[in-house]
Amino acid sequence: MTPSLTIYAHFGYLAHTMLTGPRSTTFAPTFKNITRASLPGWVQRIFEDSVKRDAYELGTCGPCEGFLVSIIEASDLMLINIRIPEAASLAPLLLQQRTAQTYHAIRHILKENQSRHAVRIWNYIPNIQEIMPDGLDRYMVFNAGRYAAYYDWFCQQETLGSHIPTATGIGHTGTDLLIHVLATKQAGQPVENPRQVLAQCYSHRYGPMPPCFARATITPSQDVTLPDLLIGGTASVCGEQSTHDNDITAQTEETLVNLAHLTGAAIQSVHGVDAANLSSDIDTLLRRFQSMRIYYRDACHYDTIKNIVWPRVDHIDPLRVEMVHADICRQELLVEIEGTATLSQPQSSGQD
Repeated sequence: MTPSLTIYAHFGYLAHTMLTGPRSTTFAPTFKNITRASLPGWVQRIFEDSVKRDAYELGTCGPCEGFLVSIIEASDLMLINIRIPEAASLAPLLLQQRTAQTYHAIRHILKENQSRHAVRIWNYIPNIQEIMPDGLDRYMVFNAGRYAAYYDWFCQQETLGSHIPTATGIGHTGTDLLIHVLATKQAGQPVENPRQVLAQCYSHRYGPMPPCFARATITPSQDVTLPDLLIGGTASVCGEQSTHDNDITAQTEETLVNLAHLTGAAIQSVHGVDAANLSSDIDTLLRRFQSMRIYYRDACHYDTIKNIVWPRVDHIDPLRVEMVHADICRQELLVEIEGTATLSQPQSSGQD
């Protein structure tokens, strides 16, 4: 088989995706790494025929000073793209300040555009695991800036959980901090994983200020353009602690369990179904996924991950399953998975 290569010209990104094949643990779908920071294909497809309008340019005055910002609209949806040039070389305090300023700018842009609501954010952070002079890694410093902005945005910590959108924070090889915000006219509904601590309640073990994101977001029912459930970057974490150190097989399996429980919690929220019972059937819940993006840290784990994941999600169109070779927010984590899912009936098996 030859690799499947899809080019989304509107964004100039490359998305390499799985090829279809029989459901088998020995089948190895052929795909290549996505090496550039890019949005998942399902987002790119929504906006690929839309017109981009420049909102602010580098060096302008106001809340976006020093940023590169563009906005793309498709019907009632909006995509805000922000670039902070050369963020990889910023000192800790300046990186924290620039992150806070960026999230304040996001708030401003949303308010100025029909009071939109952020439902999904992707943060592509250069040198995400680099230890800075203050002893914190870049992700921890980024989190401190984001937390400060969210605290101001939503007034106090106690109200964060009902407002903050789903997010992914992942490393990339460039030097700029890239933030993409998907926004809707109606607010989404945050969903949390019963197996995990709320991100904003993490202990100081993971930085002086915690990360702030919802594990998933149920999209507004009025918007049929979006999938029912937007699931953020999910890894092998129970409570707040990483599990299965140095074991890629166990980490991948644990991540799939977390994804299933999160989907079950969303179903319970919408349909009143007992998520505890639903979550006992991990495979059935994974059949609800409509797209998936897998981030993996070490190239040597590529085959192991795909052989575990593919048989569980081979009902998905292969063009909607992506693999990305990238650094993850914690050094001990080897794999992280995000995706979209339906809250109606699960998809049928890829087998006859």
